[in-house]
Amino acid sequence: ACPPLLQASPVPRPKMTPNSTREMPSPIPAGALGLYLALASLIVAANIRRGYWSCLFLYLAPNFSFLSLLANLLLVHGERYMAVLRPLRPRGSTRMALLLTWAGPLLFASLPALGWNHWAPGANCSSQAVFPAPYLYLEVYGLLLPAVGAAALLSVRRPPLGPGTLLSLISLGSASAAAVPVAMGLGDQRYTAPWRAAAQRWLQVLRGRPQGSPGPSPAYHTSNQSSMDLDLN
Repeated sequence: ACPPLLQASPVPRPKMTPNSTREMPSPIPAGALGLYLALASLIVAANIRRGYWSCLFLYLAPNFSFLSLLANLLLVHGERYMAVLRPLRPRGSTRMALLLTWAGPLLFASLPALGWNHWAPGANCSSQAVFPAPYLYLEVYGLLLPAVGAAALLSVRRPPLGPGTLLSLISLGSASAAAVPVAMGLGDQRYTAPWRAAAQRWLQVLRGRPQGSPGPSPAYHTSNQSSMDLDLN
C-alpha cells in the first residue's frame, strides 16, 4: 500500500488592520476638512449677504479666535513660569483659569456686537463699520502689546527681578501707556487744529509788532500837526 500523502498545512492569511499598511498616519485629525469647509462656507455666505449680523460674524469670529489664542498662550507661559519659580506652591483652580481665558476674549470681541460700532443703515460691510478707532487702539495697546511683552518676559530664564527693577518697569509701562493716547491725539489734526490756530495767531501778533513799532503812529502825526497850527495862529 502506498503511504498517504502529506497534507500541507494551510498558510494563515495576514489580518488586515488599520496599521498594517506602511503609510504614515495623517497629522490632520479626522473631520478637520469638514470643519474647514463649513467655516469657509460661512465666510462666503457672510460676504454674499452682507447683512448686519453676518458682517459682524465675519469680523468678530477671527478677532475672537486671535484673542483666545493669545490668552491661552499667556496662560501657558504664566503657568510654566510659576511652576519653575514656586514649585511647592499649590496650584489654583484650573476651571476658573480656563473660564477667564475664554470668557475675557469673548466679552471683548463681542463689544462691537453690543453696540460699539459705526454701523449705519445701508453701510457697506467693512472693518471701519465694525471696529471703531478707539476699540482698535484699546485692543492693540491695551491687550496685544502688553500680552506679548508679558509672554516674552515670562519666557526669559533668569532669576526674579528685584523690587527696584520691578518698580522701574511698572513706572515705565504706566508712563508709556499714558503717553500713547497723548501722542495719538497730537497726531490727529482734528485735535491739534485749535492749538495750531492759536499758535498762528500769536505768530502773526509777534510778527506785526516790529513793523508798527518804528516811528510814531498816524494819529500822533495828526495831533501834533494840529497843535502846531494852533500855536502859529
